[in-house]
Order: sequence, then structure tokens, then C-alpha cells
Amino acid sequence: MGVLSEEYIMQRLSKYANSKAGKERIAQYRCAIFNNGGGAGSLTRERVEQILQEVREEFISTVMSVILSFRGDAVHTIVGEMDDEGYVRASVNVDEDALRRESLHYINKNMSIGHGEGIDDILALFTHGYTIKKRPYGFWVRDNVMADIGNPLTRIGALMHRDPNPFLTEFVDRMNAQYSGVCEISLNDKYKNKGGG
Repeated sequence: MGVLSEEYIMQRLSKYANSKAGKERIAQYRCAIFNNGGGAGSLTRERVEQILQEVREEFISTVMSVILSFRGDAVHTIVGEMDDEGYVRASVNVDEDALRRESLHYINKNMSIGHGEGIDDILALFTHGYTIKKRPYGFWVRDNVMADIGNPLTRIGALMHRDPNPFLTEFVDRMNAQYSGVCEISLNDKYKNKGGG
């Protein structure tokens, strides 16, 4: 009986790995390692959760360096199951109410307090920037009480212009460089800067 060549063995393995049965067996093996731990270098659920926590902390730090009022406790992580191709979908999510910001309030002619519509997504606002033509004036109100910054009855003007800020795109690029070969991080389309990123 002759010795099997390496080339012959690799051909047989490749054929099996590309067959339906082979793909199913490989998927089962990957899932078993992912869910139950495995040898050195294996991607386990514990490792994915660890990476995602590191990404979450860096995300919070990045956003708070740009938006001082951002709440880190509103950021959550989700780790999904491994699919048949060996990929795991994981996400960093922000509570919607933490993204909302109120407009300046104003006093109507009848001396009641009114306010504009506000914005639903402070991250998108800082990402894309804005320009307004007519400066609105008003007061900041917290918990139905005029803010006590300086003289609370002195009106302040809103910022007329804010340049687009690619801070989230830069964050994703940084994370992809740091975790290259381990995972790929992407950004929701609404947070990509126009003209790139």
C-alpha cells in the first residue's frame, strides 16, 4: 500500500469542506467553540463580549470628548449567535431618549413658556453639522425650572453654525485598526459624514 500524498489529502479535505455535510460539520465545530470555549486563538463568546465591552468604553469616551452632556449609562452591547459561516453579529446601541435634546425655551407674550421641536439625534447633529439663518434666542429649562446659569432671565442665542465632525468615523477606523483580523466594525449609515467615511 502506497503513502497518500499531501496534495491528495488536501484535495479530499477541500472537497469535504466545500460539501454540504462538510460545511455543516465545520459550522457545528465553530459554534461549539464559540459557545463552550476552545483552544488558544479560538473566538469564544467570552472573547467577543470582552472586545465589545472595550469598544463600548472607547465609544463612550470618544462621544463624551465631543458631546459633554452624553450619558454613558445609555450605551448597551448585544452579542448575537454565530451564523453558519462563522460570523457573529454584535452591536453597541444607544438608548433613543439619550440622543434627544430639547430646544431653547422662550417666554410667550402671555408669559407662558414655549419651546421649539428640539432634535431627536444629537450624534447625527454633531456628525453632519448645521447652519441656521436666523438665530433663535431663549432660555435653558431643566425639570420645568429656568436654568440658573448667570441671570436666568437673560436670553441666550443658539449657535448659528457647527461644522461636520467625523468623530464617529475616526472612532470606527481606530477600532478596526486595533482589532484588525479579529473583527470588523461598521457604522450605521446615518452617522457617516457626507462625502466619505
